[in-house]
Amino acid sequence: MRWWAASGLVATLLAAGPPAGAQDVHEWILWDPSPEQPEDVEDGPAWGPPPPSFNGTSTVLVEWHADNRNGDPRDDDYGDAISRTQLVLEGGGWYASTRLDGVFFRDAPHDGARRDDLRVERVALGTEQQIGAFRLGVEAGDLYAQLGRGLVLSLRQMDELGVDVALRGAKVELTLPGDAWRMTVLGGVTNSVNLEMQRLHFVEDPVDAVAGARAEGRAGATTIGVHGAGVRAREAGVFGNDHTASFGGGVDTELGDATVGVEIDGQTRRRAGIHDDGWAAYATATLPIGDRVFLLAELKHYASFEAMRGSTSTGDRLPFGYSLPPTAEPEDQELLDNTDITGGRILADVVVPWGDSTADVSLGLFRDRRFDQWFAHAVGSLERRWESGVSAEVAAGYRREWDVATGDLRRAILAIGGDLTVPISGAWSVHGAVRDETHAEAVGQVRHVFHRGTATLEAQSGEDLAVAGGFEWDTQGDVEGVADTFAFGLVRWRASDALTLSGLFGTQRGGVKCLGGVCRTAPPFAGARLDASLRF
Repeated sequence: MRWWAASGLVATLLAAGPPAGAQDVHEWILWDPSPEQPEDVEDGPAWGPPPPSFNGTSTVLVEWHADNRNGDPRDDDYGDAISRTQLVLEGGGWYASTRLDGVFFRDAPHDGARRDDLRVERVALGTEQQIGAFRLGVEAGDLYAQLGRGLVLSLRQMDELGVDVALRGAKVELTLPGDAWRMTVLGGVTNSVNLEMQRLHFVEDPVDAVAGARAEGRAGATTIGVHGAGVRAREAGVFGNDHTASFGGGVDTELGDATVGVEIDGQTRRRAGIHDDGWAAYATATLPIGDRVFLLAELKHYASFEAMRGSTSTGDRLPFGYSLPPTAEPEDQELLDNTDITGGRILADVVVPWGDSTADVSLGLFRDRRFDQWFAHAVGSLERRWESGVSAEVAAGYRREWDVATGDLRRAILAIGGDLTVPISGAWSVHGAVRDETHAEAVGQVRHVFHRGTATLEAQSGEDLAVAGGFEWDTQGDVEGVADTFAFGLVRWRASDALTLSGLFGTQRGGVKCLGGVCRTAPPFAGARLDASLRF
């Protein structure tokens, strides 16, 4: 479902990263001529390794931050320029890539948190070659990695939140034909992007030691894998360096039209001199029913199973996380905890038998033992498309959290939203979207109720030009002098297939933004923002 249509419009028009696909440097071409390929084909293409190719992207983001009226003068009245240039050379089964990151400030507060920086980042070299019956893949430098479903290790890039942690080291993967057997070994130290994108604070590289391995075999429609990973934090406390090790395995199989997967992992860790253990079980199943219904079920039981944690970030003062257990929740849901919890959800996608329509419903129930509470969600949406090009969607959801012992409400969220797209003439169309969340939170004996939301209206000419305006609100603070309403305008122009320009002016609300269980808090924005993206 697309509750995020309103806020997603802003993110789409002003994304600071390169165009989609530009950062995936691992999709190189492997030349593997087979005996059936002729050595010479008359009037046809010549067989041989593809010639080397070079490509890149460059983005520049320039901002001026005015008074955002959040009561904190440390994020007002300064400018910044952020640049990122990605270069990729590939061919013949090899690739090499690097990135140049820069950030420069003008009149930034003298608190040391924001500082100019220019450095070479994400240097990587890799190859994939056929050696006898095996396919060997080797990557060295800065690389991303995940073992299993991410419970034991997940080093990834999440542009929506500004999260980007790579492994600076090496990964070796050995595979038999048909993926009948695969072995992966990796190791190195962690390397984070050096700019925390919410407050633009400088982040030192954590340099935490990481090692991991996974072996898996496939027989028919069944894959069995075992894996393990360990993290040792660089920073040492009174009781020495913290460390965590997670290990386990899983099975994925097909049962007719259904697919079933199960992963079970154990964990041992030492934090501040205290040793502790935990374990986790996660299961998922999918089942299509005819041509119109698709069901997904997720179950999880995490017993004191924590994220693989490293050193404390100098940006947001939170520990770096190197694993990402599935939440079995909507992607944008804000979670209190995902370490000591049991529950699951059922998600149904349905093709409605009238018109070109689809609907989805998600129902979930969980018991959080760390905070001693229950919480449940019910989310649904309905989308309809017409032959005229008009499309509409409505969505609603409710989340409730309550005390296990007394049943008293702790928090409830009612969200409603919708969007509508209407073609006007030629390539022009109009798109409007709105979302409102009503929050009720128990503060002592008082129930605090407030609203958050966004409404946008956009006029778009094909893929080349878009002009939009938006209005946002957040009444949680209710403090004199602190803004609770916001308004902005934005424009995006695709000058060519290689160059895209966009700009925003006005104010936008901040707050917590979550993706897959990872959350970041951003201050409100006031001022102007210009963004240029070039592909070459």
